[in-house]
Amino acid sequence: MTAKDDPAAHSLFQDALLDETAKLGIVRARFEGFDKSSFDELIVGYSSTKVLTYSSSASIINRAAEEMERLEIVFGRPDILGDMASYLHFQELLLNLTTPARRENSADASSRSKRTLAPHSTGST
Repeated sequence: MTAKDDPAAHSLFQDALLDETAKLGIVRARFEGFDKSSFDELIVGYSSTKVLTYSSSASIINRAAEEMERLEIVFGRPDILGDMASYLHFQELLLNLTTPARRENSADASSRSKRTLAPHSTGST
């Protein structure tokens, strides 16, 4: 079976696989060494971080969230999160309901989408 025919192929790649003219960005990396450091040493001097991981540790995620002003985590596989995905979803909902700025942004976005989706009057019946 080719990648084009693979139903398990990730949607991110499907457009590029189906469109022969599309190009994927490829990053080439080289292993240069191995070091050990504490979590504090790793993040010293940073206020935000982006992480790509193939494992999850709630304690490390919580610690990083406490230390960083902005934290973005991309999990390399959907099964990594397990039940944590539900908790994160509910946390996002609660933040939207309880944080005034987020509630206003959500209401503004909802209002804009309602205006965008409202049918246009043609003046004739």
